[in-house]
Amino acid sequence: MFKKGIPLLLFVSVLLILGFGTAFAAPWGGKADRGWFGPSWLSQGIVKTLDLSEEQKESLKALEEKTFNELSEIKLELMRKTWELKRLWAEDVPNEEKINAKNAEITALRLRLNETLKESQEALNNILTPEQQAKLKETRDSLLSRKQGFRRLGKPGLGYYGVRRHRGPWF
Repeated sequence: MFKKGIPLLLFVSVLLILGFGTAFAAPWGGKADRGWFGPSWLSQGIVKTLDLSEEQKESLKALEEKTFNELSEIKLELMRKTWELKRLWAEDVPNEEKINAKNAEITALRLRLNETLKESQEALNNILTPEQQAKLKETRDSLLSRKQGFRRLGKPGLGYYGVRRHRGPWF
C-alpha cells in the first residue's frame, strides 16, 4: 500500500514545487523591468508608451548604465561609512569628534547621491521631447496616485484604526 502512494506523493510534490516556482519567479515583471531612475516609473512598459527613437533608446541605455555605476559606488561607500559609524558607537567610550566627523561624511555622501539622481533626471529630460516628458509625468503621477490607495488610515507607523499592532521588546 505504501509503495503505490510514494510515487504519487513525489509526483504531486514536484508539480507543486514547479507551480509555486513559476508563480513566484518574477511577479509583476520583477526587477528585470525596472529602471534605475526609480521604482518602476521608468520601467520598460512606460518606456514603450513614450515612442522613443533608436537614438533616444541608445542615449537612455548609456545614461542608465552611467547612473547605475555612479549610484552603486556612492551606495557602497555610504554602507561602509554607516558601518564605521556603528563601530564607533559600539566602542566602550565613544569618541564624539570621530562620530561627528563620520556623520558629516555620511551627510556629504547622501547629498552626492541626491545630486547624482537630480543630474540623471535632468539628463533624461534632455533626451526626451517635451511631449514625451509630459507623457512620462502623467504616467508617473497616475502610478503614484494608485500606490497611495494602499496606504493605511491614521498616522504613519500605526495600524488601520491608529493602534499599534506590533508589541515587542522596544516598547
